[in-house]
Formats: sequence, C-alpha cells, structure tokens
Amino acid sequence: SWTLLFSRVCAIAVTTIAGLTICEYLFGWNFGIDELVIRDSPSSLATSHPGRMGVNTALNFMLVSVALQFLIHQRNHRSYWYAQILALIATLISFQALMGYAYKVKVLYGLAPYTTSMALHTAVLFNLLGIGILWARAEQGLMRVVTSDNYGGLLARRLLVAAIAVPFILGWVIVEGQRAGQYDPAFAVSVFAIILIVIFTVLIWQSARVIEHLSHQRDISDDLHLRAQEALRAYEDKLASFVDANVIGIAFADVYGGIHKVNDEYLRIIGYTREEVLAGALSWREITVPEHRHLDQQGIAEAKGNPKGACTPYQKEYIRKDGSRIPILIGYVLLGEKREESVAFILDLSERKQAEAEQQKLVSLVENSSDFIGIATLEGQLLYINDAGQKLVGLASLEEVKQKAVLDYVMPEDKDYFQQHILPTVRSQGRWQGEFRFRHLQTGELIPVDYNIFTVTENNTGQPIALATVTRNISEQKQAKEQILQLNKDLQRRITELQTLLEVIPIGIGIAEDPECKNIKVNPAFAKQLGISLETNASLSAPLDEKVTSFKICRQGRELSPEELPMQYSAAHGVEVLDVDLEILHESGKIVNLLEYVAPLFDEEGKTRGCVGAFLDITERKQAEEVLRNQQKWLEDVLNLMPRPLLFIEPGTARVTFANRSADELAGGEFPKGIPAAEYHTVYHYTDAAGNRLPNEQMPGVRVALGERLNGLEVDWHTSSGVRSLLIFADTLPAMHGHPAICILVFQDISNLKQVEKALSVGYQRLKLLFETANDLLSSQQPVVLIDSVFRKLSEQIGLDVYFNYMVEDNSQVMRLQSYGGISPELAKEIECLAFGQAVCGTVAQEGHPRSVENVQQSTDPKTQLIRSLGISAYYCYPLMAQGRLLGTLSFGSKTRLSFTENQKGMMQAVCDQIAIAMERASLIASLQQQTEELQQANRMKDEFLGILSHELRSPLNAILGWAQLLQRSKLNETQIAKGMETIERNAKAQTQLVEDLLDISRMIRGKLRLNVHTCNLVPMIESSLETVRLAAQCKEIDLRFSLVPSPETENSEYREIEFPTNQHSKHSLLGKDSIFLVSGDFERLQQIIWNLLSNAIKFTPTGGRVEVQLSVVDGQEKQQITDKYAQIQVIDTGIGMSADFLPYAFERLRQADSSSTRTYGGLGLGLAIVRHLVELHGGVVYADSPGEGQGATFTVKLPLLKSPLLCPSAPVPICP
Repeated sequence: SWTLLFSRVCAIAVTTIAGLTICEYLFGWNFGIDELVIRDSPSSLATSHPGRMGVNTALNFMLVSVALQFLIHQRNHRSYWYAQILALIATLISFQALMGYAYKVKVLYGLAPYTTSMALHTAVLFNLLGIGILWARAEQGLMRVVTSDNYGGLLARRLLVAAIAVPFILGWVIVEGQRAGQYDPAFAVSVFAIILIVIFTVLIWQSARVIEHLSHQRDISDDLHLRAQEALRAYEDKLASFVDANVIGIAFADVYGGIHKVNDEYLRIIGYTREEVLAGALSWREITVPEHRHLDQQGIAEAKGNPKGACTPYQKEYIRKDGSRIPILIGYVLLGEKREESVAFILDLSERKQAEAEQQKLVSLVENSSDFIGIATLEGQLLYINDAGQKLVGLASLEEVKQKAVLDYVMPEDKDYFQQHILPTVRSQGRWQGEFRFRHLQTGELIPVDYNIFTVTENNTGQPIALATVTRNISEQKQAKEQILQLNKDLQRRITELQTLLEVIPIGIGIAEDPECKNIKVNPAFAKQLGISLETNASLSAPLDEKVTSFKICRQGRELSPEELPMQYSAAHGVEVLDVDLEILHESGKIVNLLEYVAPLFDEEGKTRGCVGAFLDITERKQAEEVLRNQQKWLEDVLNLMPRPLLFIEPGTARVTFANRSADELAGGEFPKGIPAAEYHTVYHYTDAAGNRLPNEQMPGVRVALGERLNGLEVDWHTSSGVRSLLIFADTLPAMHGHPAICILVFQDISNLKQVEKALSVGYQRLKLLFETANDLLSSQQPVVLIDSVFRKLSEQIGLDVYFNYMVEDNSQVMRLQSYGGISPELAKEIECLAFGQAVCGTVAQEGHPRSVENVQQSTDPKTQLIRSLGISAYYCYPLMAQGRLLGTLSFGSKTRLSFTENQKGMMQAVCDQIAIAMERASLIASLQQQTEELQQANRMKDEFLGILSHELRSPLNAILGWAQLLQRSKLNETQIAKGMETIERNAKAQTQLVEDLLDISRMIRGKLRLNVHTCNLVPMIESSLETVRLAAQCKEIDLRFSLVPSPETENSEYREIEFPTNQHSKHSLLGKDSIFLVSGDFERLQQIIWNLLSNAIKFTPTGGRVEVQLSVVDGQEKQQITDKYAQIQVIDTGIGMSADFLPYAFERLRQADSSSTRTYGGLGLGLAIVRHLVELHGGVVYADSPGEGQGATFTVKLPLLKSPLLCPSAPVPICP
C-alpha cells in the first residue's frame, strides 16, 4: 500500500542521511548535510564541526531506520529478531549518553577524535523510541521470552527492571556523595561493591525462591503431566498417521506466510523439496498467484472472527517451482491465543479440473455436431436432442423435446416396424443400425436417415437405463445417387456419339491406354495416314512381336526415337505437346506431313494413364507453301539488289512485311517488321524538323497504309545506331495478278548533308559562347557567380539540365557544393559535402582526370547512384585545375540525351578551363588583399602589445620602487616591513612570469621549445596546480573543486567522483586508483598548461564564483587521433565568459577580448597561446566554449592516454613524481 511505501521511503532517507554523516567523520568529507537538516546543538560538549549531528546520533539514526525497514518488510520471523537487536543497540548507545549527563562525566565523549556528544533531549527520545520498537511486536523475536506467560517470562519481568534501575540510581548516589566530599574514591568503590553484593544476593535469593516454588509445582504436576503426555502422544500418533497418509496436503504455518512443517502430499502439490520449504526462504504468500491473494486475507479474517478459528474452504491456485499453476481447495484452522499459527488442509483439484474440461469438450462436441444426437427413456420418452437434431425434425427448444416421444418423428407407416422390430432388437442386442425415415414435425416432410440406435448401460450392473441415437441425414446422398444414375445414362449416349465422330472425322485420332504408349488405337483417318489397318497397333514403342515396320516417323529429316515421339513424351511427362510437324515416311517412299496435337490422360490419383493425339494431314499445304516460298525468295533477291532502302507495307494495318538489305543496313540491323499502326510508337521514333516526336497517325508508314501518297517527306529517324535524316517517297500498289494490294515506301538518307549544315551552325554558336564566357570571367572578381549564366547558355546549345560546382576545402580531402542548377535546395543541402573518391565528382577530384558517363540509367557503377536518382542519362565531370593545383570540379548532366559528342565535351572542357583560370586569378587578388589586411592587423596588434607590455612591466616596477624607497627613507615597524617585502616579492614574481611567458613565446616561434618526456599521472599534477592557486581562489572566495568523472572502463571499479579541496587522507587514496590517467609528456609543461588555465579562470571569475576541474576518459574522435582513449581535462568557471565572435581567436598570440588601456583585467594575452602550443606538442587538442558574455567559460584539453594497467594488468607504468 502507499502507506508502507511512504514509511519505507522515510526510513531509507534517514538511513542515507545518517550514513553520509558517518562518512563525513570517517573520511573528512563535507556533503553540506548540516545545512540541510536541523542542527544538533548539545550542551554537554561542542562538536568538532559546529552544526553537524554527533557521530553517535547518526549511528542511532541508521540503526533505528534499518530496524524500521525490517518491521515494514517482514520476509519471515527472523525480521523481528534483527529489528529488536538493532533497536536494543541504539537504546544502549543513547542510555550511555543519558548516564553521562546524569553522572556529569565528559570523559565518555573523548574516546576518539571524531566522537561527539548527543544532546540530552535526543538521548531521552532515542531511549523512548528504542523501547517503543522493542514493544511494538513484543510477542515476536527477542521480546517473546520477556512477554511470555511461562516461568521464564515471569522471572525476566521481575528481575529486568531491578537490574537496570538499581545500579543506575545507586551509582548516581555514590557519585554525588563523592563529589560532596563525604568520602574518598576508594571508599566510594567499596560502598558500591557492598551494595552490588547485597543487590545480587537479594536477586539470587528471589530467583532461588521462584525456582523452588516452580520445582514444587513441577513435582505436584508431574503425574498429571505424564498422563496428559501419554494421551497427547497417542493423539499425536493418530495425527501423524493422518498427516503421513498423504491423502491431502497438510501444512503447519502462520498467518504471516511462514511454513513450519508439511507432509509429502503438500510437497508434491507445490513441487519443492522439504529442505527448500523448511529453510525459511519459502512463503505460502509468494507461491499464491497474485490475483488470489485477497482470498487468503478474507479467509484469515473469517477464521479470526470464528470462535473455532476455522474458515470456509475456498479455491485458489499455487505457483509451482517449475512456474506452472495448480488449482487447489484449501481450508485451515487458526491456533494459539493470538490466532497466528495455522493448520491448513490442501486438496489437489488438477484431476477434477481436467475432468470438468474433458466433460465440457464432450458437451461442446455433442452440441456442435452436425448429426442427430438424442437420448430417450427405455419407453421412448425423449430426454435430450442436440441443436442439429432439433433442426432436423422441426423442434424449437429442449423443453419442447421433453414433451415428445421417439414415435412422434417416425413416419406413420413405419411406426409398427419401429415398435415390432427395431425396439426389440435394441433391447435384446443393444444396437440397431440401418436406413430409416424420419418425419419433420412442422412440414411433415420425409427425411431419409442412417439410423443408429443403441442402449446406455449402468456402469456397475451393466443393465440398460436409456436409449441413445447418433443419426445422420442422408437426403443429399440419396439425391447424389439419383444424379449419378442419370449421369451414367448421359455418358453412355455421349460415348456412342464420340465413337461415331471418330469414325467419320477426317482428322487422325490416336489413343494410348497405358503410360508407356505400348498400345495405340487409331480411327479410320489415322489408319489411312499411317497406311495400316484399324486393328493394327500403331505404337512404335510396342513389343517387338507387335511393332509395325511399314512406316517411320521423322522430324526435319531425322527419325525420332520412341522416347521422342510426341505421344510417348506427353504420356511420360504429363504435359501437352502442340503444333508438332511430323513426316511419315512409308516403305514405298511416300511422305505424309502431319500436324500433331497431344494431351495426356490422368487417373483419379493424378497419374498419367495414357494420352490422346490428333493428327491433321498438311501434305498439300506444305507443297503449296514450298512453291510460294521459292517465288518470294526470287523477288526478295531482286529487291535486295536495289541501292535505296525499300519497304512493303500492308494496307490498313501498316505492318511491314518486307525490308530489303539497304533498309536493314539503314536500321543498323534487321528492320522491325510486323508492328501494327497502334504500336508504331513503341518501335519507330520519328521527329519532325523542330524535333517534335511524330504520333502514330503522322508516321510515314501509317499515312501510306491509309492511302496517302508521300513525295519527299523529311523526317528524322532515331535508331540504335543514331539519328538518320530521311526523305521518304511512298505510294500504294493496287491488287493485280492474284497478289493483294501493297504499299511501297522508299527512303533517301540525307543525314550527312544535315550534319554538315548543323555542324557549321553549332561551330559558330560555340565560338560565340566561348568568347562571351572568357570576356565575362576575366572582367569579374567572383567567377563562381557567373557559372549559373554560363550553364544556361551551354544548356541551350548542348541540352543540359543539371550542373554541380564543388570546391575543395583548404588542406582537406573534402569538397563543398559551391553552386548548382537543376536541383532543389533540399537535395543540394543533402549533397553539400563530398569526400574525395565519393561519387563521380569525388572520383574525378581524386584522379585529376575528366570523366564522362554515357547511358547513366543503365549503369551499374555504385558511384553513379546519385546522378541515376536525378534521372540524368548523360553526365560529364571536369576537374578545375590551376597551375597543377585542384580547385574543385564542375560537372554537367542531361536528362534528354544518352551521351555527349567529342565536340560537346571539348566545349564543356574549354568553359571549365576558363572558369578555373578566372578562379585562380580571383583567388590571387583576394590573397593579396588578405595579406595586406593581415599586415595592417599585425602592425595594430604589435602597437597594442607594446602598450600592454609597457603597462604590465611598469605596474609591478612602480610597486617595487615605491616600497624600496619607503624601506630606505622611512622607519617602518616590523609589520609594515613584512608587508613591503611581500609586495616586492609578489610583484617581482609577476614580472618574472611575464618574462617567462615572453621567452616561451619566443621559443615557440623559433621552434626551440623542448620537452622532457616521461610517463606522467594527471591526478597529482592537477592537485598540485589546484594547491598552487588555492590561496588566490580563497582571496576571491571562489569555490574551487576537482572531480574525477567515472568512465565506462571504471564504472565497475573503485573509481568515484571526488571533490577538491580534500583532506590528506583522501588525497593519498587517489594515487592508487587513478592509473588510467597516465600520459606521456613533460611534467612541468603539462602542469604549466593546467596552471595557466586555472589562473585564467580565477582571474576572470568574480568574487563568490566557482571554478571546477573535471578529469575523465573519452573516446578519440579527432581526425588524426593517436590512440582510442583520451584524458579530458575541463576547467569550468562562472566568470565573465566570451562572446561568440571572440571564441575563434581565444588561443591566438597577443589576442585579448579587451585590449584597451582601461581594461579591467591585466595580462599580455600569451597564456592561452602557450597552452595551445604545449597541448599540440603533446599530441592533444584544446578548445574553448562559452554560452556568452557573463555566463562563464569552459576550456577543454584532450591528451592521448597510455595503455592503463587497469586495462593491461601485466604492464605496470611508473608514476611521474
């Protein structure tokens, strides 16, 4: 419930706060808990940390909260023991504090440096709270002995109070007497010893008296006890026999879920062993399914309200050890005065549930059966009929069934037979089955059925007790029999008709009645074609004694083997064989040509049982075709000698029936034939002079087929070999001499003439374009802007649709899209960056050679995927080179043409070369302007730096000179002299640091900065730097912190986040746990990096701010990473921050956000420049980040890590001192 959850949350919160307070005492940490909770302010002795609760107070809070946890979450009876023991310990600790106040002895609180006192009211409250916890469940755990009604409880209650109160009071009286000077300490001890002797003598005498009384009573009751014990033993034997009989499961348990004793049947039901149950880890609450646990609560409540302690048995389910569920019936009786012990009786209902399920299946089967199922008395009175039976005889409900008898739905004329024959047979033999007739009670309709009636017998005696029937309606079967008889008659008539047809049909028919076609019967027409009699077996795969030899079957002059014969093949493979030309070669030399069609025959199982073949005599047709073919061949030979292309076209349909050799050569192969007018556009591609494609009705072949005469029609024909310009002449030749009308079409190829004319015009346009392009590019300072206008001019001449202009980024293998055309801005954003070797443009940039891709949509090269997706069919990419240096690429694409000609490629190449020259010229001009500006900026920075340097050198010198003069001329006291010397020393150090920074910058510029490389540990290095700047941070009240951020490699180790400042103990503990933060470098230079960043952060952080150093391990994500893991040092401050405009220049030499002479913060602007140079010398990177001015800044340093011993235990690495 929510109340228990709330209690548990409160207890956990108290435990957490108390545990953290104890950690503060043990490890010297400071979590600021004393600022969050009420401060403990004892009056007896001040704590080492004012406002923080005492260590014994925190310990008591932890013990009490854990004890409450055990009381809230009761797993078993041991929870009470744990809770009461913890409460007793807390009571003794607080009682010790109470005795300290009573005796006024403070030495009890000087046991250890971290021990503090407990307030008086806190000690009293803890005593009351501990006593309350002990008495909360006094009948359980440790207190059970004290509160029991037996002699042990009586003795404990009599002596416990006296044993606590008397020594406490007497001790106080003796201490007070000694302090009053009534006697010395030795006498006080002797008095206390005598009093204790008297007290223990009285207690012993009282205990002996009680024991004597108990012994007397025990002697008196021994006889009664022995007799009662014998009676109880007999009763227990009977009960044990009942328990061990394992008829039902029996468990001795308590209402809290504990199980104390069980029999074997109970173990079988739950599936656990006796050892697992008696170990105390199993609760009957846990093995009860969650949805039935409320039944247990109701049962316990009912048993507690029942004077006899029994509950009404109820059903629920247990969860067995294997996870399965088992239904049970459980009842129990609560025992004892508090009704907390129980004896439960458990009955396994699995078999009963299964029987009920099987019975339900049987009932469902009967109800859903389509047969008539009914039960009646031996006299014929109906008791039950299922839904199908009620529907069959016209009954509406079970009530109506019970009002009827069996004879009611028997046909009137069959009732005597039923009573005189069927019923006697059933009674004597137990069953009768046969065809019978029912009557529909509503319509009187006759219903033929397969009637099966039998007796139902009693299980024990075997005597019949009822009649039952399972009857099936056979009306549809009767109708099917009648239909079959009618079909047989129709089939016989059809067979007769088919036999007559086979005898008179002029087509040969062969029937094979076996899968191997060893026996083939023929009709008269087929027998005549083969030259055999009707009775002869026509199979060529028949046995040798039956095989005919008067003919052979050939195909295209080759004799077929038996397996290749069409009928044998069709029967063997179960497939149809259609349109097969065969030659029958007779012994006389006569040849008969047959056209054969064969279909297989299948049996009921789908297997072939033979085949049927039809044979058409086509001998005369073959001879006529041969004559016509010879004439056609002669005419084609004549027409093929003509030098001009010629076509024969079928009038109306426009199908090409003939094309001479010149026409085939014009088409670049065989001229397309047989294409109807409606499909001309799928094969023939004609365009007019304007380049518009001609529709079907305007094509030359269609026009002449419709009767139009063509005289010099000029069109362009697009073929696979190119575009041909044609002059077409066409007319229709009428039918004559037995030949049908035909359209004749003649071509004249004028392609060469058209190309010459076009080449002259294109050459002029290209020269004009090149001149205009060169003029515009040379006069422009931004040639990239003119690429779009150049592309539009090129697209008008070449037919371009898309262009891409990629430019190489400085010193990288990446190009960026500078300008484009023909694509959407969204797509341009997706392809904005392109690496060398990626796609076609990247490949051209990598190789430095132009590339042309023809028929792009058919290309399988993965690098053309981008241009394929844009629908481009022809593509050309050219590298923009200037003085051997790659500037970028410029590429063009067309969606209308499949390729570019060499002249077109040369045109695009010339334009690209001009653009590259113009880009190089513009780049040189821009470079000169930039260098001029940089020189001017350098002069300004030099002037500013000299001014700043003069100011920074003069300021400490003024202080040094001033104090030096004061020390020489004035008589100062020791405090003033010390202050002056400290000022001189501080300013001298500042001036020394300025000189060191200048020398470092000089060494960096000259490349003379050297590193003394060792293996260094970053943790002590950072702690040393923090110690150096701590005084400066304290002066500005800056919260200075250092944290080790856990990483994936250390999440399972002892690493945890720490903060700075820390005490010496925790500092030493870090040195053994930070071996993953090892780098190779110069210890002093690395410390200089951290010191510069910390000094910078403290300088720019206002009073009361915060500076934090975080050290962690991150993955290497740099372009040229040295290792997989990097140490990341972040210096985070809450200072003045930086603007986004100044961030890119933060690490430049002599750069400051405010370089005016009135700036708030001093410095030369060299510290961050030195940091960047030193970090890069160590193979790392450094960068700065700031949300904005006034919002602080974060400086991040990443250094490559060495292999850590945490990852490689066998390779220890020394720590740099």
